Amino acid sequence: GTRQAILMYCNISIRALPVVRELEALGARIGFPKAVRTDNGPEFRSHRFQRWAKYRGIRIMYIDPGKPAQNAYIESFNARVRLDCLNCYSWPTLEYARVMLEQFVNEYNSERPHSSLEDQAPDAYAARLASLRLVRSTASLAAPSVTPSTNTTTSLPPMSHV
Repeated sequence: GTRQAILMYCNISIRALPVVRELEALGARIGFPKAVRTDNGPEFRSHRFQRWAKYRGIRIMYIDPGKPAQNAYIESFNARVRLDCLNCYSWPTLEYARVMLEQFVNEYNSERPHSSLEDQAPDAYAARLASLRLVRSTASLAAPSVTPSTNTTTSLPPMSHV
């Protein structure tokens, strides 16, 4: 994956309906994933979320209760958000928190290199990946394959986690 932070939802409490609305808007922008891995929070265990995922053809992969290591990337990301953003500021209003989180996400995606991304920031890595895929797709279109079923184009993968 690209390690991009593609959605940061902030509220006093998190319920299923706003989560579904945010994910629906995100899916309309970048496409819907084939699967999501989540914890067992009530917003993800709700009938509303499960119906939405089924309607969109998204497989829900719940981690085992008490096993955050099964979603290690997100746990690591959440720790980074807490350490580098949430614990650094006082939050006079919810809107202020949203602005600060948006700034954090922008910096995280555009400026923070990741060793797993060849020491590139997520946005730079995603752009490089997209250009490589475009080159491969263009090459396969320019030189028809003998077996049409192997001549496929690819696009950036949709979100892989929420």
